[in-house]
Amino acid sequence: MQGVPEWDKSPSKPQNTNTTGSIEGSIASQVEPESYAPTLQNLVKAGSYPLQRAAGFAGYLNRHSKRMSNMLATESMGYVEKVSGMWKGGKKHYDEPASMDDEAGDDGDGTSASTTRDRFRDHFALPLTEKLHATYFGYLHRVLPLYGKIYISDRTFCFRSLLPGSRTKLVLPLKDIENVDKEKGFRFGYSGLVIVIRGHEEIFFEFGRPDTRDDCAVTLLQNLETMRYLKESGLLSLEEKESADNAVAEHKALQQARQEGFVEHEMKIPKTIEEVRNEAPPILFDDPRASILNFKPTESLRITCLTIGSRGDVQPYIALCKGLIAEGHRPRIATHAEFREWVESHGIEFAPVEGDPAELMRLCVENGMFTYSFLKEASATFRVWIDELLTSSWKACQNTDILIESPSAMGGIHIAEALGIPYFRAFTMPWTRTRAYPHAFAVPEHKMGGAYNYITYVMFENFFWKAIAGQVNRWRKKELGLPSTNLEKLQLNKVPFLYNFSPSVVVPPLDYSDWIRVTGYWFLDEGKDWQPPKELTDFIKKARADNKKLVYIGFGSIVVSDSAALTRTIIKSVRKADVKCILSKGWSDRLYKKGASEPEIPLPDDILQIKSAPHDWLFTQIDAAAHHGGAGTTGASLRAGLPTIIKPFFGDQFFSASRVEDLGVGIYLRKLNVSVFSRALWEAVHSERIIVKAKVLGEQIRKVNPES
Repeated sequence: MQGVPEWDKSPSKPQNTNTTGSIEGSIASQVEPESYAPTLQNLVKAGSYPLQRAAGFAGYLNRHSKRMSNMLATESMGYVEKVSGMWKGGKKHYDEPASMDDEAGDDGDGTSASTTRDRFRDHFALPLTEKLHATYFGYLHRVLPLYGKIYISDRTFCFRSLLPGSRTKLVLPLKDIENVDKEKGFRFGYSGLVIVIRGHEEIFFEFGRPDTRDDCAVTLLQNLETMRYLKESGLLSLEEKESADNAVAEHKALQQARQEGFVEHEMKIPKTIEEVRNEAPPILFDDPRASILNFKPTESLRITCLTIGSRGDVQPYIALCKGLIAEGHRPRIATHAEFREWVESHGIEFAPVEGDPAELMRLCVENGMFTYSFLKEASATFRVWIDELLTSSWKACQNTDILIESPSAMGGIHIAEALGIPYFRAFTMPWTRTRAYPHAFAVPEHKMGGAYNYITYVMFENFFWKAIAGQVNRWRKKELGLPSTNLEKLQLNKVPFLYNFSPSVVVPPLDYSDWIRVTGYWFLDEGKDWQPPKELTDFIKKARADNKKLVYIGFGSIVVSDSAALTRTIIKSVRKADVKCILSKGWSDRLYKKGASEPEIPLPDDILQIKSAPHDWLFTQIDAAAHHGGAGTTGASLRAGLPTIIKPFFGDQFFSASRVEDLGVGIYLRKLNVSVFSRALWEAVHSERIIVKAKVLGEQIRKVNPES
């Protein structure tokens, strides 16, 4: 063929530059058809091609991106080392002396410890006085796990995301952390860490290794103890006072500027309460600390408190009504007939409502609070009782100016609507939607987070309303003369609420509205004039003389299936823990089946059984208390500054137990056997950490006098 080179006449193979590295290499391979084995030169060319493509791409970025150009020029190997160290994870302490392996404070990626501390402060805009103690790599777990770096300093707990495209940062003051719990991770093979925050939902972290998680938990707990010491010594208070004084001065300056400039407004802003009373316009508060609750009514009011349940549900209202009487009002308590004598002995008017608290308690213990089995049996047993309760409540609340109701009574909001009077709810447990705590009747075994907490209130409101809606609407039409209603019309989340627990025990959530107030406990002190029996005082004196720790054990007026077995467990646990015990066997008064006909088990000399004693007197004589977690008993033991052991049985008792555990002032017993109970008794009277925290909490509670 004319014009075709000789080498092109031979049979040719497809030429592929991707396999040979270049066109010339392909041509050269055709020159020597006999040599099919790859030479070293060909292998080098083939291997260099991907690198040539990568170099071309880097050159393109270098020409068109100034930021990437700087990174490639100055951070090449350092950047690779940092990224590899980041994904490797691990931990690093900065408050320990440098060892031989630390290479004079090297941070593992060529960065000195001092540089890391400076970067830490720059990342989170912290002052120069902030000292970094440790860092850890882990995941912040919310909806999806977010990888990042955890920083623990002397005053703060911080987190910074490290994934490209994410800019999550967290700065949490240590003084706002209540406790740290170790739990299983959400994902298989990961170790979880839960940080419990005051008045806020929990924060979850996951670690790839359990030893890293444990080290982080220990370091954080040590720093929390240091913060507590600084607060008790007053060093931290001085800094907080200085910061608070600066904030107050700034607020006063802004307040004065606004008041002096009222001439430019169409309506004059009142500066005093007298001006408000003399003028018709609505009250305008210029002080964020002001509240409509600070204004007391000038005339005497008829106030009805409607509640049902056990003795612990009635006692707070007696304390409240005594305070209302002192203010010149005329209160009344509407509750079960068995409490009439007790209520009237305090000079408070009484009105009866139907219901058997013992039967209701039995139903709760056997089936759980508002479970399917509870509602199934209640629908068959309590239909008539609910009708009687609603009817008797309507009669008991007549001639009332203000109605305060425990929401468990069910009818108060409808009665207030029919009477056209102000309505408040009051309760000993969280009942208003929040992300900080779960509903008191839906406390999980482990922390579940803000989304779970909030949905428990929504589900409970719907669940509870569905169970009673038919009866309530029939009652509204027949007796109250009102049309049918539903949850959307009732707007329960907008009802004014008074929570009678201490803000130091259940910190008011940040997402509570202004019409929700945590007032403090309503204590009914009955021990001032009470004379203890000689047998009790002698027992206490002997325990002190023998240098024995003294504990109180009482599970209230609960219903138990086997009283004898519970008593035997208590006897063995007390002996094993080597303590003296004052035992209140309230559960024996409400026996209904197994053990009811059996003789009482004889008690050893280490245990003294009592019928009853005022908690405000008894709890000042002992070293620790173990009980069922009723709201009144929990408040009394915490006010006395006692380490508190709680074995919950039903209802809000599980919530009380979880709060005691989160605050570090006691122990939550999930099982009641000799091994667990004896260990808890011993720890409650010997753990310095629990004892000190309980004393501090008791001092905080005793400073408050909510009834006034």
